[in-house]
Amino acid sequence: MFFLFSYSLMVCLAGANSIDWDKAMDARPTPEKVTSLLRVLSHAVTACGLSRREIARRAGMNNDTLHRVLAGGRAITVAEALQILEGTGLSAEAGLLLALFASEDVTLAWMEGGTLGYLGELFRSVPGAFVLQLGDRPAEIKPRWGVGSAALVARSVSDQINDLA
Repeated sequence: MFFLFSYSLMVCLAGANSIDWDKAMDARPTPEKVTSLLRVLSHAVTACGLSRREIARRAGMNNDTLHRVLAGGRAITVAEALQILEGTGLSAEAGLLLALFASEDVTLAWMEGGTLGYLGELFRSVPGAFVLQLGDRPAEIKPRWGVGSAALVARSVSDQINDLA
């Protein structure tokens, strides 16, 4: 019902040079994740303070298409999900990634403050930072390090917030 999901999206947003399309085509969301994403998109549309007509205009889509997508009556593409989030003024890539990989409650809460914008900047900056720090050694990165890296980033952000308080 939905779209190419986590694998192809993460590769595209991280700036990778190639995509394993066979693997990407096999990646399918669960019906629960599709429903959750549609609720997140609906919340973004409702909470942004703009009319649906204005959001559709900003998203470059027909108002009826926006309505059908949000009602679950029509499948949605990655591009359309990003367009809808952009139409609401949110950090589209970060919003979509958060909706796909975090719980719905976390996604909705983080849409309200600056956290989503922060994550967008972080996601856009990580590939360049890796190139600067790792040079030609990105293959040495171990997936299991992701959890520890996330804890380091969270601790660093917490320290920054505490220093500013």
